[in-house]
Amino acid sequence: MQRSAPRGTVRLGIKILDAHGATVEEFHGKPMLPGALAPGEKVNLLLEHPAPRLPGAYTLEIDLLDQEICWFAQAGSVVYAVPVTVVSIK
Repeated sequence: MQRSAPRGTVRLGIKILDAHGATVEEFHGKPMLPGALAPGEKVNLLLEHPAPRLPGAYTLEIDLLDQEICWFAQAGSVVYAVPVTVVSIK
C-alpha cells in the first residue's frame, strides 16, 4: 500500500457533513502545514475545495489528524465547525 504521508505525520483534515451529520466527504493534507507547530502557535492557511454538488446545509469540521493514528478530536481537542449553505446557480 502506498501512503500519501508517513504514519504519524500531523496534517490538516476537513470533514464535510450533511444536515443529518453524515460524512459526505473527507480530505486531508491540503493545504499543507508549514512545518512543526508548538502548542498554542498559530498559522494562517487558505483552504480551497469544491463545494458539494447538491444544494443544502452542510458543516465543515476542521481538525488536525495524526496520519493513520487518529483525528485530534478523538483525543479530546475541539473541532472547529463552520456551517455552510450550498445553493444552486441557474
